[in-house]
Amino acid sequence: MVPDSPLHESVEFKADAEESLLLFATTLADIADIVRAEGTLPPSFINQLFRAAHSLKGLASLAGRTQMAALAHTLENVLEQVRFGRVAMTGLLVALMSDGEELTYAQLWQRVQD
Repeated sequence: MVPDSPLHESVEFKADAEESLLLFATTLADIADIVRAEGTLPPSFINQLFRAAHSLKGLASLAGRTQMAALAHTLENVLEQVRFGRVAMTGLLVALMSDGEELTYAQLWQRVQD
């Protein structure tokens, strides 16, 4: 496979995006456990979730996946509000973030027409 071919870029994009989605999902699962236990949520968890969404946004933008980039951007914007203490990380928000992660994963594997 030629490194500059569209197929190579697609395979590389999917691998990188899947890695970011896995980080997002596992971090979100850890956050869900803390929220359910009504524990103190370390800022590092939110920062890690934010970075995963930010990476997804960048990868999707570079690959021309505008809908996927827009969804990742929305997740990133909400997480920014959580980082600055303007929005609380509640069970409902965890569920919405999980829905966003699942939709992003579906977009990764089903080419959505932009």
